[in-house]
Parts: sequence; C-alpha cells; structure tokens
Amino acid sequence: MEVNILAFIATALFILIP
Repeated sequence: MEVNILAFIATALFILIP
C-alpha cells in the first residue's frame, strides 16, 4: 500500500526538519 510509504516519508521529513 502506498499509504504506508507516504506516511513513512512524511514522518521522516517531519523528524528531519527540526
């Protein structure tokens, strides 16, 4: 499911931003 991939990327970005 692409949803899991998108969620993983979004989470990684939110963690890496700060």
